[in-house]
Amino acid sequence: MICARRRSALAEAAEDIHKTTGGKVETHPLDVTDLGAIGELPKVIQQKLGGIDLLVNNAGTGTYKPFLEVTDDELQYGMAINFFAQFRICQRLIPMMLKAGGGRIVNVSGETGIMVTNPPFLSSCTGPAKSAEIRLFAHSRERIRAAKYPGQLRGARLRQYAGAVREMGARTRQASIAG
Repeated sequence: MICARRRSALAEAAEDIHKTTGGKVETHPLDVTDLGAIGELPKVIQQKLGGIDLLVNNAGTGTYKPFLEVTDDELQYGMAINFFAQFRICQRLIPMMLKAGGGRIVNVSGETGIMVTNPPFLSSCTGPAKSAEIRLFAHSRERIRAAKYPGQLRGARLRQYAGAVREMGARTRQASIAG
């Protein structure tokens, strides 16, 4: 199942997945800054899929301007998407994974999660949030495996990464069946 704020983006992504793989994907509109919508997500997943064993957190935003020009509203909006949303989604979905015996989480951070960007990009004031997101499960002792992808996902990189995620999901399902 894929989620996005805009229904048009969901329809386009579902069509692309169908054209490139022949598979069908469930879609669900989701604004990751809406606490109520995040709270309903486990129920939606249970109804549409019966459970979850792989979560890819790919929502993100950036404010690329000089550090001293970043407004408080820009900072709060960036933190809402780049940290709080992923944190809250993980909190809601990990119990489902644990109940099923475990799962995998991939946090896509973008480059600002691991380094400061140079001009013309300047400050991404929420880069530290992405860095924290990467470390979210660094010391997890649960049956949840976490990975990170510190870069932009476009073109060939996206296709390569999608293949790796599919492989990780297949291994998770196999482990769940075997376990």
